[in-house]
Amino acid sequence: MTTRKFQFRQLHRAIAPIMILPILLSLTTGSFYQIIDLAGKEDGC
Repeated sequence: MTTRKFQFRQLHRAIAPIMILPILLSLTTGSFYQIIDLAGKEDGC
């Protein structure tokens, strides 16, 4: 059973960074979009 836990942890360690990339991409692009959107509304429109 210990070997299975170890294998699962190795698999998780390999996959976790790949799974976090879409989250970080959405966070950064969404933040940039919000900043640009707010900057464009300064002219009173």
